[in-house]
Amino acid sequence: MLSLSVAHGQLTAAITVDPAAERRAISPHIYGDNGQKGGHRPAARRQGGNRLSAHNWENNFSNAGNDYDYQNDSYLPWYLGVPSGQYRVPGIAMTAFHDTSLARGAYTLLTAPMIGWAARDGDGPCATWNGSQWVFDQRPPGARWRQVADVKGSPFTLTPDTSDGFVYSDEMVNFVVDRYGSAGAATGVRGWSLDNEPDLWNSTHEEIRGAAVTYHEMFAKSISLSASIKAVDPQAEVFGPALSGFYGYFRLSNAPDHGNYPRYDTTSYPFICAYLDSMRLASQSAGFRLLDVLDLHWYPENDENMGWGLRDGDTSRAVSIDRMQRPRAFWDSSYVEPTWIGHWFSPISLIPNLTAYIGRYYPGTKLAITEYSYYADGHISGGIAQADFLGAAGKHGLYMANRWYGITGWARAAFRLYRDYDGAGATYGDVAVRAATSNAVSVPAYASELSSDSTALHLLLINRNYDSTATVAVSIQGSRSYDAGECWYLGQSDSLLHHEALPAISGNSFVYSIPPLRACHLVLRNTAGVSSRPLPAAAGRPFTVRPNPVRTLAQLRFSRPGAYAVYNALGQRVAESDGTAPITATVRAGVYFVRERGGECKKLTVVE
Repeated sequence: MLSLSVAHGQLTAAITVDPAAERRAISPHIYGDNGQKGGHRPAARRQGGNRLSAHNWENNFSNAGNDYDYQNDSYLPWYLGVPSGQYRVPGIAMTAFHDTSLARGAYTLLTAPMIGWAARDGDGPCATWNGSQWVFDQRPPGARWRQVADVKGSPFTLTPDTSDGFVYSDEMVNFVVDRYGSAGAATGVRGWSLDNEPDLWNSTHEEIRGAAVTYHEMFAKSISLSASIKAVDPQAEVFGPALSGFYGYFRLSNAPDHGNYPRYDTTSYPFICAYLDSMRLASQSAGFRLLDVLDLHWYPENDENMGWGLRDGDTSRAVSIDRMQRPRAFWDSSYVEPTWIGHWFSPISLIPNLTAYIGRYYPGTKLAITEYSYYADGHISGGIAQADFLGAAGKHGLYMANRWYGITGWARAAFRLYRDYDGAGATYGDVAVRAATSNAVSVPAYASELSSDSTALHLLLINRNYDSTATVAVSIQGSRSYDAGECWYLGQSDSLLHHEALPAISGNSFVYSIPPLRACHLVLRNTAGVSSRPLPAAAGRPFTVRPNPVRTLAQLRFSRPGAYAVYNALGQRVAESDGTAPITATVRAGVYFVRERGGECKKLTVVE
């Protein structure tokens, strides 16, 4: 292996790839979101957040908690675009969400409320503002709430009685199964999360409860709700406990009864270990698995020196450098993040540590991060952090990952680097292979193959150094030869993906220069002559280009919404649109191609 050297602003790194080593299936569900709109092509969609803890599926009311004045309202159907006349249709907040997932071919993860109470009405705050603070004088039981019971104990109905004082969890699951089939069906809802961030209930939902949740309560509630879900849909995957972050993993945010479980305090994440063990033992008693996926949330914590700038979207140099390093907490035992977690608990090595605890306390459980964000979508540092996280999630075996907040700008482009790098639906591989870098600090590397196309090797390289171009020596081991390749990259100048040819590959080695702050998706093949020009696609006229040829000014009009891209003759993307409005652009002389994803490609000639 070539060695790393850094001197006088020069950055060199060695990347060794072995397609036959460390092969692991990449779960498509790592390219997930929490229901955001956009062109990032999610493979999994989670309906979660504080709104779902007190969601009433019978009438679609929910409570905002401390996100907005502790109020009951009809936010969920409104947000999903349900016509106002249908807000009270039973289950429509779930069905509208899942229908969108089906249209996108995505896994749906719904949330089953577990806090014990659901919103009865949409009549505003469930607390009183006294001029200086909220007074929690309308807590349940009371007229503003309905009690949630896991088991109905009588025949289910698809038109529930909204006046009986109860909302039944198993009847909710039955409603979904009746409409879409079981989780194993092509159209079924595949997963259910056991509420949302219960370690914070007494702060996010202080209008419902003031007391902190205990270990014992979490175990009992989780076992009961999971059993009620599995009784109706045995094939459904149950996710839990959906904790808010590291303090929840550690001792359930200092739960009052954590001292009753001292045997788990020998581990880094004592509550997680106690939870896994409890769910395992309960599963043995029940005769079936009660927890399929360990479900956690992870957001960057306060930097000990720079405060909350990272979460605030600060794009100053120091904060941006910090942001781009943070994904290393998921796997790198040499990384000490500059937070209270890093100060007291390093090495974090989140995925390896959690995987080891799963193996010890509940083997076979999958691992998901169903909320996370690195913020700063409008800056290259946000895009690089997102691209690095997705590469690490695939390499290290996460089952699902769901980005929170809107996915726009450079973060959206980072998703497309994996999910649609050429604008025509091409993707990163679904089998991770070994990619070793001599400098994980500045040049992380990930590699994969498509199970449907072993002739191509996909290599994801990132230069997160702020100043220096990285001269990267790539060496590929194994018997298969690669002699041609191309690159799609995300850089500082804009949030589009650009294209370029790779230098010559000889003896399965080549040297590639990566400018500062750039994420690159390299596609290598063992057949020479790879074309960088977009290929013609199926017939159809979803857009028109006028005039054609054109002198300087061109206009594209679209007959339907979609995903459209304009390429130059080198295959570089120069413009894109969702088809909802025309594009009028001043362009240089040359030949361009306009392409609809999965549809027509048309040549546009620009003359002086």
